Amino acid sequence: MASKRASLLPAGPKPPCTIHPTAIIADTAVLSGTFPVTIGANAVLHPRAKLLSTYGPVSVGAWCVIGERCVVGLSSPPSASKDIGGKVGEEGVVVEDATTLEPGAVVEAKRVGQGSVIDVRARLNPGSSVGAKCKIGPLCVVAEGESVPDRTVVYHDGGAGMRRRRRGRGGGEGEERVEALRLEAGRRHVEVLRRLIPTQIAKWQT
Repeated sequence: MASKRASLLPAGPKPPCTIHPTAIIADTAVLSGTFPVTIGANAVLHPRAKLLSTYGPVSVGAWCVIGERCVVGLSSPPSASKDIGGKVGEEGVVVEDATTLEPGAVVEAKRVGQGSVIDVRARLNPGSSVGAKCKIGPLCVVAEGESVPDRTVVYHDGGAGMRRRRRGRGGGEGEERVEALRLEAGRRHVEVLRRLIPTQIAKWQT
C-alpha cells in the first residue's frame, strides 16, 4: 500500500527543459527539479523513467534509451557526501550519445560515456564516472567517486564481488564495422520505439 500511495504523490516542480523535437517521452515518464534538463535528438524515455534535476542539471544525449523505472540525476546535495565536495548545481549528470540504460538502473554519475550500456538495476553512485563504450552488468555498483575507463566491462564474479575486464583497444577495420552495426541496430530500435511509445514532449515545454 505504501508504494501505491507514494506513486500518487506529486512529481515535484517542472524543470526548465530543452528537448529536441525528435525525442520520445512516454506519458508516465517524470521530469522533476529546478535545474535544467536537456534531452537530445531521438532520445527515448520509457514509461516511469525519471530525470531528477533537484540538485544539478541533467543532460541526456542523442539516441539514448532510458529504460522503464530508471532514475537519472542526483538524489541528494553533492556536499552531503563526506568524499565528494561541491555545491548544489555545480555538477550534474551527463549521459552521452547512444547510451542505453536498462530497466531499473540508477545513474547519479557525473558522466556516462558515449555508447555505454548500464544494465538492469545497476547503480552509478554520485561523483563516479563511466567512460565510453563500457558495459556495467546487472546489479553492479560503481562506487562513489570511482572512475571506470573507456571500453571496460564490470560484472559480478559469481560471489559477492565484482570484476572488470578491458575490451580491445579498437580502431581496426573490423572493430569499426562492429561499431557501425551496433549504432545502426540502436537507431532501428529507436524507430521501433517511436511507433510503440506515444510521445508527450509538449507537456514539458509549456
